[in-house]
Amino acid sequence: MSKRVLITGGAGFVGSQLGFALDSAGDEVILLDNMSDGHEDNLVVDGRRFGRFEKMDARDKQVEALLEGVDTVFHFAGTSSLPKCQMDPAAAYDNNVTAVLNMLECSRRAGVRRFIFSSTSAVYENNKTTPFSESDRVAPDLVYASTKYAAEQACAGFAATYGMDVIVARFFNVYGEHQDIHRTMPPFISYLAREVFFGRRPVLFNNTDAERDYVYVGDIIACMRKMMASEDHFTGDVFNICSGKGYSVPQIAALYGEIAGQTIDPEYRDPTGFWDKFPGLFEGAYPLSRQRIEAEVYKRSLGNPDKTAQTFDFRTGMALEEGLRRFHAYSVAHLG
Repeated sequence: MSKRVLITGGAGFVGSQLGFALDSAGDEVILLDNMSDGHEDNLVVDGRRFGRFEKMDARDKQVEALLEGVDTVFHFAGTSSLPKCQMDPAAAYDNNVTAVLNMLECSRRAGVRRFIFSSTSAVYENNKTTPFSESDRVAPDLVYASTKYAAEQACAGFAATYGMDVIVARFFNVYGEHQDIHRTMPPFISYLAREVFFGRRPVLFNNTDAERDYVYVGDIIACMRKMMASEDHFTGDVFNICSGKGYSVPQIAALYGEIAGQTIDPEYRDPTGFWDKFPGLFEGAYPLSRQRIEAEVYKRSLGNPDKTAQTFDFRTGMALEEGLRRFHAYSVAHLG
């Protein structure tokens, strides 16, 4: 039976891919995006425009009018760049917390059956023991992770106070087609693909064996659909979306080079300079600690997928090599 679904950040990377999948399955999809980070070309997949696009901010109270008859809200909108959030913390909290509160309140009033919030593995940023489990105590301190954790708490609060059905999904490092490859500091795999395509030597900052968990966007979509379909009731429950497998920066660079048919010889630089494109962070009476940036660059981030597997019968299926192969083909087609 088809359902009506609203996706915030619907012109973004994951939101658009989910929207296309649900639309293709016969669901009625509303894509909400203020286009501050969304891209028009994400609204066309395989030459087909899909869903109903609404240019609107997730902080706008008029969103409630769009929620009539909506079964599930997927909230993906927000600012995800760590240094950008650190540069303007007030804007980051507005985008990443106020918007969630507004969407929760509008969903409450409209009677939305389920609210699914996309959080992040970054909330584990100060945890040292891997793999990370949902029951682990977290204490993030960088602005981005702190906003996402605050939004998680808002989700739990609405679930407890109003009896709303709310799921918190902690995404690990998502990659795949339609990932933003144009922003100042794109995600690692997007940056690598861009530099390789243009024949430039990638500048990287982590030459250690520190591993992170990478999840192909198609697996994210499959998990979102299982979360949407579940007949259980959730009370702000947290779930990792991860593979449980880790890869280091040098490993991925070497593997991507094999796929691209090139030998990648990265220039590895001092990790304390990773955010030098944002000089404002180092100005003022209390500059950002260079050691804190180094810790962020070198952090290990590996998730435990067992709770999600047990609850939704879901485990990631895309091997990293095949996922990178697909992303390479996409980057060649869209950077050329």
